[in-house]
Amino acid sequence: MNDISTIILLIVSVLIGIPVFFYLVPVALWFSALLSGVNLTLMELIFMRLRKSPIQDIVMGLITANKGGIPINRTELEAHALAGGNTANVINGLVAAKHAGLKLSFKNACSSDFKGIDLVKLVHKEVELRKEEEKIFE
Repeated sequence: MNDISTIILLIVSVLIGIPVFFYLVPVALWFSALLSGVNLTLMELIFMRLRKSPIQDIVMGLITANKGGIPINRTELEAHALAGGNTANVINGLVAAKHAGLKLSFKNACSSDFKGIDLVKLVHKEVELRKEEEKIFE
């Protein structure tokens, strides 16, 4: 009887342990980041999970920034997310600004995001204004 209860306890532990493990260790996100060239460790992701950071948003933001050629610090992006900021708005704005040839710092992008400014729209407006100025001075 003792052996059977040990086996049942082991099976129940495994059945409960596997979902808990995959909740705490976001292996799929880590693998996506790894394939995209973003250097994240599983421990960083676990600690982000324990801090209740929006891991999906942060990892996708880091991947987008990496693909867009924007060097982003994970801790700064996580801090922005934990403060209630929209990481997608900041990253997309930075990428759009870079492709438009505009200088936009991470700090300024975060500040604008907290003011509720859509950074991609702002970049497009700035590009349109510059095109209009070029037409005037031709």
